[in-house]
Amino acid sequence: MASKSAEPNFKIVPEKLEDITASWCQHILHEGSTIDKDTTVTEVEVKALTDEASGYEDGGGFSGSSLVKLIPTYGGTTSGNEPASMVCKISGNNKRKMSFIWRLMGYAMYGAWEDGLNRHETAFYQKVAPLLADTPFKSPKVFFAGLDDKGDSSLARYVIMNKPSRVRSVLVMEDLSEWKTKVTGTMLTKDEVIMCLKNIAVMHARFWGDKKSDIAEFLKLPSSKSYDTENRPAKYNSKISAWRRKRFLSSPTSVKKQIDHILDGDWKAHYSMRIPKTCKLPDWFTLAPLEDGSYVAVDDPMVKEMLAVFAERLPSYNQEHLIEFSQRDVETLIHGDFHGGNHKFGVDQNEGQAIVFDFQISGGSLASMEVVQLLCSIEIANHSEVDSIIKEYHDSLVQNGVPDYDWPSYQLEFEKALVESVIMTIGLCNTMKPKTFMKMMTTLSGEEKAENMRKIFEETGWMNKVFLLLAGLYVHDKDNFLIPKKNL
Repeated sequence: MASKSAEPNFKIVPEKLEDITASWCQHILHEGSTIDKDTTVTEVEVKALTDEASGYEDGGGFSGSSLVKLIPTYGGTTSGNEPASMVCKISGNNKRKMSFIWRLMGYAMYGAWEDGLNRHETAFYQKVAPLLADTPFKSPKVFFAGLDDKGDSSLARYVIMNKPSRVRSVLVMEDLSEWKTKVTGTMLTKDEVIMCLKNIAVMHARFWGDKKSDIAEFLKLPSSKSYDTENRPAKYNSKISAWRRKRFLSSPTSVKKQIDHILDGDWKAHYSMRIPKTCKLPDWFTLAPLEDGSYVAVDDPMVKEMLAVFAERLPSYNQEHLIEFSQRDVETLIHGDFHGGNHKFGVDQNEGQAIVFDFQISGGSLASMEVVQLLCSIEIANHSEVDSIIKEYHDSLVQNGVPDYDWPSYQLEFEKALVESVIMTIGLCNTMKPKTFMKMMTTLSGEEKAENMRKIFEETGWMNKVFLLLAGLYVHDKDNFLIPKKNL
């Protein structure tokens, strides 16, 4: 059970690990109604949380949160149902390990972003998670969710002095160390992707359409808009974004110009655009490898052919499908950071199940966008395989209560989301060079984790995934590729 607060003199969020005492644990477990009022905590062991597969502390994530394992010893009246161990996530205590200029740029774009993230995840467990309790949706059970909110951090405090966030949060949740972890960026299996999609479909279905009024208050939080505003900026009164999008989609020539900028520039051969030699190739891929065994994905003849047709047909496709898609009202609640590293996978008696966590940027958007996001975490042979995966998601969506949503309609919805993802990737590659992008990504994650971030892009070829997915769709049905459906 999540709790909004504790008594006034109680330090809700530990400032240091030494603040996690037996008394503190007893208090939060009583507050969350996890243990009986006559049960006590006589001592607690605090241990580093280390992922056994990778060796990364705190599981290898990229947030500034601290994660530790708590092992309490109980006294008083016990039932045997008290949690033997728990995971404690503390956010907001750490300074940002990035240069002044990157702190300033981040503040200009997002404000004091940790303030919003910390408020937001706490609010998810207080306002949203209880509404999912009677569904098959699987996320970690939270025993206590607390927030120490001293107001918004100012520019001077957050950027110039680089002080910790004025909004600190703590989550105490079930220990899932017996479940399997996939380090962020690791490729998932087809079965794992299907597990994740079937699970998130339960949440999507619960808040689909008019049902989202159940969480209207949550969706009004500033962080709730971050995912949608980042991925559909033209919808949110961004005149510059709307103008750029309109100009890009105005003619085949303008689309081709931006594609050529990628094919002729630094991005084409950058490691984030290559297919590593260890990855499985699509069955239609014919390009020979480079000397190091990797492949320049956008140099494959079929990818080039697809991009030429894409440029020619995209403006008409935009008029028929994407204008509505980009301007559509929020349809449901989405996770927002939907990748394999934010999941745990069951073993033994939990085999075949996935649990999703980290709801810091969850919010209202279009569900198909994060389905595409997750499919960038798997090696796909062809579009028939994609269809078989997303059919599992669609079936789960319908089974969990989304009415009047037939399979052909969802296939088109997925296609639109995939095309939008390609447009966003083309836009990114035309906005900044690889060096600038990687510096931004690694700096935001903190210098200590920058090398791991670089490895993710190098070992997976993360940036090429949407191009390969779209090329697979093209190979599957060249004649009808991006032909507006009214013309079929």
